[in-house]
Amino acid sequence: FHSRLHSASGMSCIVYNVRNLDRFGLTGADAIIFERRYASTVFAAKGEPVIYYAARTSHNGGEYVAAGRVGDVFPHPVSSGHVLASVFEYSRFSVKVRAFGPGRNYEHSLFGYNWRSMAVRTVRPLPDDQALAILDDASSNSSSPQGFRELEQSAYLPSARGIESFSRLRRWLGLRHRCRSAYDYRCSFTGIGLRDGKGNFEADCCHILPVADLGPDEISNSLLLCKTMHWALDHFLISLEDDFRIIVSDAFDPRYKSLLNENGHARIPADPALQPSVRYLRQHRARFFSVHR
Repeated sequence: FHSRLHSASGMSCIVYNVRNLDRFGLTGADAIIFERRYASTVFAAKGEPVIYYAARTSHNGGEYVAAGRVGDVFPHPVSSGHVLASVFEYSRFSVKVRAFGPGRNYEHSLFGYNWRSMAVRTVRPLPDDQALAILDDASSNSSSPQGFRELEQSAYLPSARGIESFSRLRRWLGLRHRCRSAYDYRCSFTGIGLRDGKGNFEADCCHILPVADLGPDEISNSLLLCKTMHWALDHFLISLEDDFRIIVSDAFDPRYKSLLNENGHARIPADPALQPSVRYLRQHRARFFSVHR
């Protein structure tokens, strides 16, 4: 099962239609279930946001009701035609976000004569900017005093943990969208801008100082890297000087060195406000040299 999924290319967020949850007795907080034909799509979205959608084929098209992040994908233990995926950082929206209506421009795939057939699909991909628009509306909906921005002010509500998960998801998605744009969707170390036939980009927005080490979700702590260079950065096989010159360890495979920018420097946005902070580069570089001294 998994060997057939590993070739799937990475993509952005997905929308999940909640219609299957009741049938299988799931709430969606811990797992989602879907038909096997969607397995590759969901597997490619591992670690990515999933937005829950209650479909309707009436004029308003349904509502977005919750969000989380996709975890591991595995076959259903009983139903051979279905697949499960674990979910983490799940949070229900306190105010449902209607798919259609004045000023609503969320899923472009729902525009057109065949929107009803698209609306009832169990899984469909969703670009970052459209996902962020949904999360922003879920956060700032002013029609209810229980909008997320109001709720975020209180740490004493029973749903405070869910609210923090929602805030973290929204913050990270906004950072990634900004980072991809700032780096023109190209790897900072190689200049490669690989994408698949559906327009999905291979490059990752990655933290210079890891989140585990209290690295913030800020553009100044970010680089856009292809997956190989992302892995190398996280494992301290590669780092940057203050002037953005690339430094590599002796353990870095020479075949990958040949992919690095010819001038020996990372591609960095011209706008200083979008450039990596020297503070975070120095912290990463200190770890790099401590590993390889």
